[in-house]
Amino acid sequence: MTEHPVLDDLPPGDWHHLPRARVEPAAPRSLGPTARLVLRLIRRRARVPRDHNVFRTLARLRGIFPAHAVFLSQILLKGRLPVAEKELVILRVAWRQGCVYEWSLHSPMATAAGVPEQHKRAAASESPRSDDPRLGAMVAATDEILASPWPPCAPSSRRRWTPGSSRRTAPRPPPESPWPTRRPRTPVRAPPG
Repeated sequence: MTEHPVLDDLPPGDWHHLPRARVEPAAPRSLGPTARLVLRLIRRRARVPRDHNVFRTLARLRGIFPAHAVFLSQILLKGRLPVAEKELVILRVAWRQGCVYEWSLHSPMATAAGVPEQHKRAAASESPRSDDPRLGAMVAATDEILASPWPPCAPSSRRRWTPGSSRRTAPRPPPESPWPTRRPRTPVRAPPG
């Protein structure tokens, strides 16, 4: 048993545990009514009795916190990947980066989303063995993104992994811009005369 109970439940790995947060979460009394309302909505949606430290830390953003919370909810709750697979990717990143907080927060969420224990163990191993080709592709893609130059979507590292396989396909062309393009200016000419 260690001095911190979360450390006892971690899979083997190179974990980095800071004795205290780099940026302290905001005290609830220091928050305005909008931030308190957003935190209450997050608690209700997540079905948790208290605020996660990450959201109380982000509440320090003051005016942009509500928009940032909506942005995060879109990443976590929407998209093409099922929630269980998103949680698995988050666990892989947490294990690779040695992030105790992220693993301890998302491990129960992964279980609740239906991620089997053997997949969680595979996400926390150097050479995961699995009969699930989709799991293998997600782990390989996650590792590649973590090893690639930043940002991961830079042209030199832009790749697309096909679901259910570990093969890469050609990158997609960039999407068309939803914004109108500027027309070239025509020079204004002085009237003759």
